[in-house]
Amino acid sequence: MVATASDRVEHDEGEDRNEIVLRGRISAGPQERVLPSGARVVVCRLVVARGATVMTRGSRQRSDWVECAAWAGEQRRKLLRWEVGDVVEVSGALRRRHYRAGTAASSVVEVEALCEAHDTTVLDLDGVVYVGAEAVPGAPEHLRRARERGTHLAYVTNNASRTPGAVEDKLSGLGVPVAPGDVVTSAQAAARVLAEQLEPGARVFLIGGDGLETALVDAGLTPVTEVADEPQAVVQGFGPDMPWGRVVAGATLVRRGLPWVASNTDMTFPTQDGLGPGNGTLVRLIADFAEREPVVAGKPSPPLLQETQRRVGGQRPLMVGDRLDTDIAGALAVQWPSLLVLTGVTGLAELVAARPGERPTYLAEDLGGLLVAHPEPQRDGDAWVVGGWRAQVGDGRLRVDGDGTSGDWWRAVAASAWSALDEEGAAPDCSGLCPPEQGER
Repeated sequence: MVATASDRVEHDEGEDRNEIVLRGRISAGPQERVLPSGARVVVCRLVVARGATVMTRGSRQRSDWVECAAWAGEQRRKLLRWEVGDVVEVSGALRRRHYRAGTAASSVVEVEALCEAHDTTVLDLDGVVYVGAEAVPGAPEHLRRARERGTHLAYVTNNASRTPGAVEDKLSGLGVPVAPGDVVTSAQAAARVLAEQLEPGARVFLIGGDGLETALVDAGLTPVTEVADEPQAVVQGFGPDMPWGRVVAGATLVRRGLPWVASNTDMTFPTQDGLGPGNGTLVRLIADFAEREPVVAGKPSPPLLQETQRRVGGQRPLMVGDRLDTDIAGALAVQWPSLLVLTGVTGLAELVAARPGERPTYLAEDLGGLLVAHPEPQRDGDAWVVGGWRAQVGDGRLRVDGDGTSGDWWRAVAASAWSALDEEGAAPDCSGLCPPEQGER
């Protein structure tokens, strides 16, 4: 059956993905584009008449325009042979929630979920997949669906206190899809940094927990906890039960000038009771005492993500995180595209104030953002528009008008705020702004 846009919407509105066939006239394109992931896509615009199978020249029927895209090589070549004015028939997947015919802003077919453009999706844990002992609502199901669409899931954490096996057990217990070797920690990255500097079997003073100790042993190093053992380096990571005396002893060794590697410098981490002090608070204490800085293995420094790609592979990785200063900045440091989710420590105020070195490629309220396309906001005068929303800064205040999905609301807000920040040097006032309910149109 050949379906017009309005016919198909009437039956399938609200679905994530529907197989459809459209017949219409090429009105723009085709053009080949290269995505940040490196994937190539050919796009064109198709005009489809409502209630008719063919859009004829001179027709006065009401119509919808539909953006179409082809990813496979054969399909890309086919689209490139088409010209404006050709009447064609296309089939594919409708991948946009709450598709509605009738307005140009909402009659858009998105043919790729974000996860399908990346062979590996690397996810931070705290604030992204879980918070404390509980999974982020919807995270297990979103990740199962992303894996079904072909992306390999890997999990990274700046928290060096637990072993990868312990983290895998926790993820499995929460219903999150994970396989052996899918978890990489900052402890493993820190151990590799030290192993590349020291001789095999070298003694390393341990300020941290089981995860860091196991990583040192696996890297062929010898963890010690006494100054009398004459350690040759110091490694520091989060350890919830670490005795204060060991922190003091390690600080004296650092002050003497021993090589010092910190798993991470996160000042906070999310808990069920709110933000708690992270490993960065103790790193800063020792740095101030010793008057020097450590080599850092975790995000935003490159070693952790480099170690992850070394262990799990992937040519087109995507970094997913909740922190601008670690997850997103870390992705930029290794030139990976990134997705910021708003289930952790970043909220509206932090987002609009993000500097260029901490801005994500993509933005979503939660991991459901892996399963949809991410339309790019477009500038219209002093405003930024996407999916029916229009965001504009005037007199230092950010305003948003229109209607659309909550995801597009956040994209419009970010684009407008960052543009104003770059041009004016100050983040706009966003007080009083209230995002729509998630998924709401």
